[in-house]
Amino acid sequence: MKVVFLSYGDVKYSRSAVYFSGTNLEKYFRSVAPGLLNSLKTLWKLQGEFNTRDTILVVMSPSHLLAIYLALFTKFVIVLDAGWPLSDSSGESYIRIKNTLIDYLAFNLADSVIFESKAQVRHSQKKFKLNSAKLYLLYTSLNET
Repeated sequence: MKVVFLSYGDVKYSRSAVYFSGTNLEKYFRSVAPGLLNSLKTLWKLQGEFNTRDTILVVMSPSHLLAIYLALFTKFVIVLDAGWPLSDSSGESYIRIKNTLIDYLAFNLADSVIFESKAQVRHSQKKFKLNSAKLYLLYTSLNET
């Protein structure tokens, strides 16, 4: 089994970096430039490089938007390591509305969603009408490096 970690940021930025550095699976990291066209170019490359039957894609927080693109344009198994909803952050009402829409679509389209606390799992399940069978709890832990 291959695991490809995807992020708009650096591999060390996300909470997923702890798991990326610690897992013994065959793993890869791909940085994706922001924007729809850049994301689609990366997705096409992934489809040429990896087999959908033996590869899982892990979308690293806070790149939730990638999970939507992946679900719409590929057949990979998608795990969103969200940690928490983007919409829980403070900011202008427009940003909160946009992030709520991204959260709703990303959480519902991903095959599995990982949160960092029981409270986040319960809160997100209720707020976004999520199936509990696809929700997982994984504490952030510590990156010793």
